[in-house]
Amino acid sequence: MSIADKSTLIAACIAQEQQRAEEIQKNADDIQVQINEYGQNKDRYDSFRTKLTRSKEQLLLQQSQILSCIKALSQVPTHAMTTIDHGAIVRTDKQLFFIAVGIGKVTFDKQDYFVLSTAAPIYIEMKGKKVGDDFSFNKTEHKILEIK
Repeated sequence: MSIADKSTLIAACIAQEQQRAEEIQKNADDIQVQINEYGQNKDRYDSFRTKLTRSKEQLLLQQSQILSCIKALSQVPTHAMTTIDHGAIVRTDKQLFFIAVGIGKVTFDKQDYFVLSTAAPIYIEMKGKKVGDDFSFNKTEHKILEIK
């Protein structure tokens, strides 16, 4: 298990998030079609249109958050690192981590990377560590094997 090229991993993360944003936009468009077909509220107790509108607003909020993540990903430093900090790819004896934004698991080049923000509790445990150091999270010991 070797660490991916950082620029390529960032591009894969961005592509995944763009796909999610497009799916959300499609769902929001579908809801808008339903709203238009339904027309105005039928009476004052008719909440169907309001429910659809709220669903669409929630989707657009999610999309906005995803677009913010994409912007943050495009600004992640790509230089090599010797300690764990924002922008580092970290290989431990248990997992691969990418410290960027909190988007969760990304499968790239047949390997799972856990893409974390700097606010994640596990990042706080590993911050500043170097190759050969150990850290513990949720009663699991991790040995740092590589940092890129």
